[in-house]
Amino acid sequence: MGVGGTIFTNRKIVCVDVSDLLIIDTVDALLISKKGSSQRVKEVVNILEKDNSTLLDEPTTVKKPWGSYTVLQDLPSYKVKQLEITPGKRISLQYHHKREEHLVVVQGLAKIEIDGIIKTYSRNETAFIPTKARHRIENIGQLPLIIIETQIGSYFGEDDIIRIEDDWNR
Repeated sequence: MGVGGTIFTNRKIVCVDVSDLLIIDTVDALLISKKGSSQRVKEVVNILEKDNSTLLDEPTTVKKPWGSYTVLQDLPSYKVKQLEITPGKRISLQYHHKREEHLVVVQGLAKIEIDGIIKTYSRNETAFIPTKARHRIENIGQLPLIIIETQIGSYFGEDDIIRIEDDWNR
């Protein structure tokens, strides 16, 4: 094969003097296998199941009716996500029992409601959402709204989202 590379994230994968390889690179994982051995992927899945790998639970990027989020870091004491909210869309009015959230707007214009108080936020402005605070984020700009969300608490599962109002009846 010689020298080759591809970019799916901010990293490059480079191969030198190899041949007959199957290389699959996603934002979640990298698989390198000899061509013809791809049927052994089931063995890898079994190992991941035994190790309770999060690769089998949830993809790194999740599409939502309001846009998407990408998990950047997921550790026992905190989780960091990049939210991308489509112009004119908003997340549900919600709260959480087991986490607080710190938001940083990195692109766009946000209307953020926290316990009934509504403020407008633009690039480099931050908002703090305490545990059990009712909150909603809306993109009121023309560009995709990008927010870095840091969750701190004891549990970060999607089932800790208690929806009060939801545009998509979830």
